[in-house]
Amino acid sequence: MLHPLFIKYIEYFNGERDYFECHEVLEEYWKEVDPGNKDHPLVAWIQLATGLYHWRRNNFSGAKRMLEKSHLKMFRQQGSEFFAGIDLEHLLSDISRSLKAVEKREAFIPFKLQLSTSFFGDGVDTAILDEKFREAESKSLIHKHMRRDRSHILQERQANLEARKRDRS
Repeated sequence: MLHPLFIKYIEYFNGERDYFECHEVLEEYWKEVDPGNKDHPLVAWIQLATGLYHWRRNNFSGAKRMLEKSHLKMFRQQGSEFFAGIDLEHLLSDISRSLKAVEKREAFIPFKLQLSTSFFGDGVDTAILDEKFREAESKSLIHKHMRRDRSHILQERQANLEARKRDRS
């Protein structure tokens, strides 16, 4: 059975196309599993969502960088349990197509993760995900990062900075 946060990632990805939330839920999961390991397969999923988020916002350089990293990690780690139930060959092809479009600075074109119904039958209702998959892009999704409360991140950075200053003296 897949972790509930990974299921949530798939729902956000295929249903709402909320790549910002994809990033958020999987980063939380990654921090539970193997925090700090940038080579972990979950990081490839996070980078995929980040790349698509950048592309949607016409940040072509950020999109290219993230999609390339995601593609490479996924290709190298194909046997990982973190790709179970996903048609990885199809996904790698979708990422390659997206990279070509990004390089040409073409408009954002979303795609869905191709799920194995035999694998996900009990964990994810693919019919519901298909119904939620819609064409309209809203500004609330495109600029979602601007509404995020970052106060805890800023406080953590300040505490780390102060700790480094204390260590130096």
